[in-house]
Amino acid sequence: MEKKSEHNGIGLNFLNKKKTRRRRKAKIIWASVGVVLALLVIGIFAFRKPAFALYSHAISGKSYFLSAQAAITDQKFLEAKDDLEKATAEFEEAKSASKKLRLLKIIPGIARQIGAVDNLLQVGIQAGKAATTLANVADRVTKPLQQDGEVTLANISAKEKRGILELVSQSEPDIQGAKADLDLAMLYLEDIPKHGLVPPLGSAIEPIREQLPKIQQSIEQALPAIRVVPSFVGYPAERTYLFLLQNNNELRPTGGFIGTYGILKLKDGEVTSLNTDNIYNLDVKAESFTTLEPPKPLTKYLQSEQWYMRDGNWSPDFPTAAQQVLTMYDLETRSKHSFDGVMAITPTFIQELMSLTGSITVDGVTFTQENIIDQLQYQVEVAFIQKGISDAERKDIIGDLSQTLFDRLLTLPRTKWGDLSKSLQKSVLEKHFILYLNDSEAQDLVLDQGWGGNVLTNEGDSVLVIDANMASLKTDQAVERSIDYQVSQDGDQLFATLRITYKNTGTFDWKTTRYRTYTRVYVPSGSELLSSSGYLENDKLHGGKDGTVETSDDLGKTVFGGFTSIEPKEERTLELRYRLPAAVRDAYHDGRYSLLFQKQAGTIGHGLHLDVKTPGRIQSYSLDGTPRVEGNAIQYQTDLRQDRTFTVVFRP
Repeated sequence: MEKKSEHNGIGLNFLNKKKTRRRRKAKIIWASVGVVLALLVIGIFAFRKPAFALYSHAISGKSYFLSAQAAITDQKFLEAKDDLEKATAEFEEAKSASKKLRLLKIIPGIARQIGAVDNLLQVGIQAGKAATTLANVADRVTKPLQQDGEVTLANISAKEKRGILELVSQSEPDIQGAKADLDLAMLYLEDIPKHGLVPPLGSAIEPIREQLPKIQQSIEQALPAIRVVPSFVGYPAERTYLFLLQNNNELRPTGGFIGTYGILKLKDGEVTSLNTDNIYNLDVKAESFTTLEPPKPLTKYLQSEQWYMRDGNWSPDFPTAAQQVLTMYDLETRSKHSFDGVMAITPTFIQELMSLTGSITVDGVTFTQENIIDQLQYQVEVAFIQKGISDAERKDIIGDLSQTLFDRLLTLPRTKWGDLSKSLQKSVLEKHFILYLNDSEAQDLVLDQGWGGNVLTNEGDSVLVIDANMASLKTDQAVERSIDYQVSQDGDQLFATLRITYKNTGTFDWKTTRYRTYTRVYVPSGSELLSSSGYLENDKLHGGKDGTVETSDDLGKTVFGGFTSIEPKEERTLELRYRLPAAVRDAYHDGRYSLLFQKQAGTIGHGLHLDVKTPGRIQSYSLDGTPRVEGNAIQYQTDLRQDRTFTVVFRP
């Protein structure tokens, strides 16, 4: 018989011990599984009543919430308040039932689900309290509107409007309370895990994650509106504004050429008077005594010897421009006026409102949403001659149209008030309606909400392209613009390349011609211009020689300014290459790049292409839309219908 070696014995002994450990481990696992199954069986029987109560109350609460939502849509706020109170009570009951299930947290995997349910119920409770408060406020404020028959702003008495504005101004504490409840709901929502939840629970939470921040943002926007709007529309005292119609088809820094001005008075939400006039009727009278020196580009490209109110909006910062225009108005009228602020709109704003009012006929001329801009220009530039209207009176039709438009808006049925609110919000966001208030506290709120057309400051990179039409008729409506912006690193320096392409689709006629623009680009303070191209000394008729770019400082920014001209059916690109300052470069070296690309007021929506190359792989980004990301490069195509912000984080 073969004798086993000592080494073989040791090996067999090791294998036997290993098998024994595996058997013991398997027994422990199966024992654990058995315990879990036993706990589950016990849990099913022991906790079936509180589990059923939890489910029942939660479903009932959701049902009341949906019912309240429908009531709010129908503006039945009292019904909504009742349903919301019931919903909150049901969620409270569900929360109480949930407490009886906490022993189940000892079961692996269950703790996460129960914790998520607890937080979700708390979200419902806090959101319900906030919504109940808001419904209560809405019911009080809209009491005068809850009457038989068709309700419009026109058939609500002045006393009733004043009462509504008084209630609105008194509602701030309630809105603040609702905001506090909603902020607490957001904290509970943030505590809910984003992963590891069972599908039914996860799918129930996702819509809330999407909708709750929007509601929170709405309340945050409502608070400054509550503080500003009553006073703005003349409560408790009448307000007087200098009204400016800025023609964005003849683009100027804050939105367009000031062809028409007026005096607007508001009291208790009603327009008590609106008187408009041709800006030249004011400026011409001041020619003999006005001595303001115009900005140099106006002297060079418009041959302006003096600075008049029609060119007063030279600064792209509307608060600055508004104060300048107010000063000019006093100088040109040789009197001191007490305006409460300046309100500026573009024809695009009128076009937006006409989507609600429908066509309007004034002096035999029918204006529609589609033809309002072209028809209005034709009437004040050409048709007035055929009708025998004097040059001084040719823009009277604008005042008549504005008054008729106001009257139509006041007679909008209550069902269209939501659409009116959306149109106003859209016009403010896209800077076709901008506002300046003399009251410093109210003005701060206006600026905080983005209603003021101001040039913004930020810690990262920034770009603001400002065009000023220099005697190009109304050619801006025929000019297509696209902007390309690239950022890249070379050594330890950070460089930007900006290209602005203009395509003139117009012809030589009564409203379009060669496009002449003085273009300023506002970039972070300390930026250093390295090269430029596409600029001209003057247009084709004046030699068309290559021009230079002037560097200056304004509004806490470095400014690159220069002139160019584009013939009809041609295009031209301005290019600037510059070194970004240390503050932007240092953040970039730390692995973070942020950009604020501001929109010029009055513009419709330039095409915008961003191309950022980073030294390390991109980890995250924040922007609207979907960019193309390849390794350490990110490209993004959007438009400038509104201000755009862009942030990318990468490995430094």
